[in-house]
Amino acid sequence: MGLIEAQEDMSLYENEAPDSGPEREIGDQELYGLLNEEVSCLTIEEKSLLSLYHYLELGVADIGQVMSRPVGTIKSDLSRVRKKLRDRVVRRLGTQVISGEMG
Repeated sequence: MGLIEAQEDMSLYENEAPDSGPEREIGDQELYGLLNEEVSCLTIEEKSLLSLYHYLELGVADIGQVMSRPVGTIKSDLSRVRKKLRDRVVRRLGTQVISGEMG
């Protein structure tokens, strides 16, 4: 799958929540929905970066080659985009806190 297809196929962010109990599943589905909405607001470059890393499971060195950027830049961009998503979701959820990493 090429870069263009990866940009267009954002179905990764619409996956069902893992089976971990009815109460947890409802919360996870809500979180996945919020993430999907927030991912749709990202730039094409940010979506591409997330798609290459999380969907296509490329390493940062490979992504650096595809995007013609140094590995350090890819790492910092990934960190920045994850923080951006986390902050936006937390803001939308109000005072609820999301624990753990998004990737």
